[in-house]
Amino acid sequence: AVPATAELDYVFAVIPVNHSQDRWVARAEIRPGVRSVVHHVVAYVREKDDPWLRPGDTRRTTKSDILAVYTPGQPAMQCPEGMAKLLPAGADIVLQLHYTPNGTPARDLTSLALTFTSPPSRRVHTLQLSTTNFVIPPGAANHRVSVSGSMPNDALLLGFFPHLHLRGKAFEYDLIEPGGRVET
Repeated sequence: AVPATAELDYVFAVIPVNHSQDRWVARAEIRPGVRSVVHHVVAYVREKDDPWLRPGDTRRTTKSDILAVYTPGQPAMQCPEGMAKLLPAGADIVLQLHYTPNGTPARDLTSLALTFTSPPSRRVHTLQLSTTNFVIPPGAANHRVSVSGSMPNDALLLGFFPHLHLRGKAFEYDLIEPGGRVET
């Protein structure tokens, strides 16, 4: 239930998958029930031994693999031919739902559709870089916030997904190669 007005915390819904063997996902589509109140939905893969959101765990963030993301206009997650995302045996899918009330009460029923495939030649990972530990100075017109990460192995980059809330207005990606060469 989404009220007519309020600032809402994220809602987390755990979907037990109950597979006894690894499954490979070629396509995943998040379908919001009431698009006008759904700001975003992230579907995470929570592996069976991950304590995230289990009793006693208070973390609201995770480094778990992202299966799919919904924002208005975002197409379904479709892996290129010969590639797929792993849904390990015993894993759950966790939906992180962010609702933004629009003045009218709503009752959302978001769903997730998966297309399974045989084991691929390449596994797709979705990595998340984020930060919430910053303060924008009062009156600042262009306050820069940076986040960085590194790839542990050679990788084929399939895409970027910039996502900001409220005051964000631009992204810049810089690839820093071994030796220090920067490519924007």
